[in-house]
Amino acid sequence: GECVDFTLYWTPLEGYNRKQHTATLILESKKEGRIWQESNILGHDLFPLEKWQSGQVLTEKHRIYQWEPKPSGEYELYVRVRERGKTKYLDCDRHPAGGKARDYRLGSVRVEQAPPPSPERG
Repeated sequence: GECVDFTLYWTPLEGYNRKQHTATLILESKKEGRIWQESNILGHDLFPLEKWQSGQVLTEKHRIYQWEPKPSGEYELYVRVRERGKTKYLDCDRHPAGGKARDYRLGSVRVEQAPPPSPERG
């Protein structure tokens, strides 16, 4: 399979309530729809969020594994955030045109199909 590594950097916004929040990461395209999704507590639950202060940055490393080949093309990476235990996602101040207010676009990922292996000669 193939994988994509990326890092997210989080900082608390003014008015942050010191409660745990869950981030849902989504990789999708208009043509193929959603091909990957992962949810986790901000900071991978390794940092005490009740002590998170303005100016502090949490670093999260992520890896997207794709065991099955996906069609070549551009895929968009989005994040949704909600307070842990709540069902409603927070609205983002910047969301994609025509997109949902809860989705924040992080960037694009280009998927290319690897060429088939060449036959071995013996």
